[in-house]
Amino acid sequence: MNKTLILFLFFIVFSLTDKSSAQCPSDSSVKAAIKKSASLPLDQNIAQLERLYKTSLTCATIQDSTRGNICSNLTYHYYLKNDAHKALPYIKLSLKQWESYAKQKPLGLTYAAYGAGAYHHLFQNYLEAIKYYKLTIQYATDPYWKGYSLKLISDLELELGDYESMLNSLNKAERFAENSNQSHLLQLMSQIYNSKGIAYSRLENEKKAIESLQIAQNFYQKSFQISKNDDGELKGNIYANMGISYYNLKDFKLAETNLKRAEQVFIQLRFNYLIPMRIHNNLGILYTEFHKYKEADRVFNKAITALQGKKSVELSRVYLNYATNLREENKVDSAIKTLEKALMAFPLLDIKKQNFGIIRSKRTLFYILRDYGKSLLIAYQKNKKPEVLSRSIQYLSYADQLLNLMRQEHQGQQSKSFWREHSRSLYESAIEACRLANDSQKAFYFLEKSRAILLLDDLKENNARQFLSTQEKLKEKNYQDQIFELQTQLEKQTENSALYKETYKKLSEVKDQFTGFKKDLEKRFPAYYAAKYNEDFKDLSTLQQWLQTSQHQAFITYFVGDSATYAMKISPETTKLIKIAKDQQNLSSRFMNFCSNIDSLNKSFPDFLILSNQLYTHLIQPLALTEGRIIISYDDHFLPFEAFSRTAKKADFLIQSFAISYAYSANFLLKSIEAKNQQTSWFNRTSFLGVAPVNFARTLSVDKLPLSATSLTNIEKTFSGHLLLGKEASKHAFMTQFPDYRLVQLYTHADTTHKGPVFYMQDTPVFVSEINHAQTIKTEMIVLSACKTGLGKNIKGEGVFSLSRSFSALGIPSLITTLWSVDEKSTYSLTEFFYSYLKDGLPKDVALQKAKQAFMQANNRNLLPTLWASSILIGDTTPVEKPDTGLIILTGVLLIGVGLFLHKRYRK
Repeated sequence: MNKTLILFLFFIVFSLTDKSSAQCPSDSSVKAAIKKSASLPLDQNIAQLERLYKTSLTCATIQDSTRGNICSNLTYHYYLKNDAHKALPYIKLSLKQWESYAKQKPLGLTYAAYGAGAYHHLFQNYLEAIKYYKLTIQYATDPYWKGYSLKLISDLELELGDYESMLNSLNKAERFAENSNQSHLLQLMSQIYNSKGIAYSRLENEKKAIESLQIAQNFYQKSFQISKNDDGELKGNIYANMGISYYNLKDFKLAETNLKRAEQVFIQLRFNYLIPMRIHNNLGILYTEFHKYKEADRVFNKAITALQGKKSVELSRVYLNYATNLREENKVDSAIKTLEKALMAFPLLDIKKQNFGIIRSKRTLFYILRDYGKSLLIAYQKNKKPEVLSRSIQYLSYADQLLNLMRQEHQGQQSKSFWREHSRSLYESAIEACRLANDSQKAFYFLEKSRAILLLDDLKENNARQFLSTQEKLKEKNYQDQIFELQTQLEKQTENSALYKETYKKLSEVKDQFTGFKKDLEKRFPAYYAAKYNEDFKDLSTLQQWLQTSQHQAFITYFVGDSATYAMKISPETTKLIKIAKDQQNLSSRFMNFCSNIDSLNKSFPDFLILSNQLYTHLIQPLALTEGRIIISYDDHFLPFEAFSRTAKKADFLIQSFAISYAYSANFLLKSIEAKNQQTSWFNRTSFLGVAPVNFARTLSVDKLPLSATSLTNIEKTFSGHLLLGKEASKHAFMTQFPDYRLVQLYTHADTTHKGPVFYMQDTPVFVSEINHAQTIKTEMIVLSACKTGLGKNIKGEGVFSLSRSFSALGIPSLITTLWSVDEKSTYSLTEFFYSYLKDGLPKDVALQKAKQAFMQANNRNLLPTLWASSILIGDTTPVEKPDTGLIILTGVLLIGVGLFLHKRYRK
């Protein structure tokens, strides 16, 4: 890539010089001097150009275009001298001069903008480079320049680890090059599909990656047949990327074959400088994976020898991968030394200053820091040196800091989710290191950072909206509605049809506008920015204080790793961190299968009790809990712990002794409660909205719920409020009314789709993403009595993207959700019991515990956990506040009195 950019810059510098037309003798003489200076040695060339630039500043007869040429030449030659600080100022000067000349010669402005982007690209100022490439797209009239600039933006998004945005840029680039028989546009299409192959591979979709690379080869052949220009870099890279995809598919033979084909192309077409990184490095990774360690050593050392001499990200990557091979050979000390070399070779990095913000290739640095921390942990387990363990925790903390920065740079949800999944091994190592160091504070920190961070980001963004005007909130909602509508249209259209492509184009444009709008909000509203990116982390002592005041016995958090499960019990006074065997994951899966199938549970109840007791023995018993109120933050998905049995011989479920609630994380719990407490409204605090569509529109193809209206009527006797029944339970009625109610009860159906969780009103489906963020949501608890409200796509390290999670992200602090489907009668009976205990002023977790106990006592059939364990409480457990009737009456009397007094004065 660097060589390609340099060639383009060389072309720009000299094409601008050659094509500038003379206007006056002094201008012509300067142009001639620029040409003449090209034959001078580098230092003399720069000195001559500096003199010419100073002359141009005092000579009004010298054109802006000529002055721009001088700046372009100076930037280029300072780059050759490897002097970034002196080169970069001339970039902006060059662009400025060409902007003033743009009306007469717009091509110069395109070249200058591209040149600025290319120089920032070469110096790894990625965000600045993207800015200038976007200017190039804006100024250019030639579709090639537009498409190629978007392709370069995708290269930068690759370095930033934002693979979803990378694909979006490539899809946009394709529109400028498709349906053409011109060789340079065909070659651009080949480059685009080669990059798509990389993006799909990074997102672990190897089928799409290989398809894209095959298309890239086809476009390359078409271009070559016309131009006869054999671009060895592109041709070889396609083979190399094909090899990487086959490596990811564990196909050693095809991986090695394609990598060696790429090597032959590079040698044949004299692109030998690409071999160390593209071939030897990737062959080393391949040989390591298939335990050919000596061959891996050989090719890694070849790459290192070729790249040594100056700092580079490429050299750091080779050291990183070589260290993996050494670790696989049990040469941990050598691996540590190699990773130290990787850190030393990394450009701009000052580990003592932790200057991670200026680092451009954060993805590579993240892996180096993570692997260095993990390697130190392995070394400590052998040598037991405390200082080694301390360094392990330190470097794993650095890797975590880098993830925070990367998350802020990423726009796409898919990219953010990818990195959440790929950070799991970091947190597993960090938690183990803290356990060995007996460091509860740090262990709690890493446990918290291992889960629901994107959900916490959603909550912070939602809370930050209070600093925006209503107008800005409505604009945001308008963008969201447009995106949702265009996505819906795409689903109905044939892929790759003209209509599909046009809709996709509109969707990309709206998404870009929305991204720009949000960035603009961050600039114009400092308080919004501060709240959105607030890193106010609630530490262990803060949680313990809250447990004390809220009268909870313990908060228990779990981490399910590849090698073990970790559990940490936090009580107001003490903490306990334990390591549990890995096999409980299989037990959990079998347990959930039993719970969700009443026939299976009935037939094999003794087997279920054995399984239930095994989970209790693994996950609860070692923690020595005091009976009472506990909060559980399980990893990724929810398990109904109240259905664990303390014995295997008879049903002794935890529901009898524990009021259990659940949390996505301690920080999410505390911050959602904090946000609720900031609401100042006290009037009508127990307002209740009950929603039951009962009979759904035929087009929805969902079963009716005939008993739901009666159940809501029963609840409404306990909590007076408003009911939406039958046709009144429309999408519009729900969307406009529910934000004003403190308690919301939903009796409906729910499902999961690729667009996200959905639930059904009488007339149409509702996605939570459609809810108007311009409204203030006063809801403190929503009870989702519907099937599948707790189900959704599970993202490792983030959790299940369910309907309940979507409502939590809106800032609703308490939810009751279901983990599997339960028959109507049982659902309504349990829900009515819950509200009756809630009315008595009990905490929500205690009210749900007592409701389940009462339900179980009603008849023997109800003892089966299938019927009562599905409903769980997530979030805030505080009692529902009752309105102070006396205060309301007193306020009313005072208002009447003030009104009469003012009326009397007015009459006088």
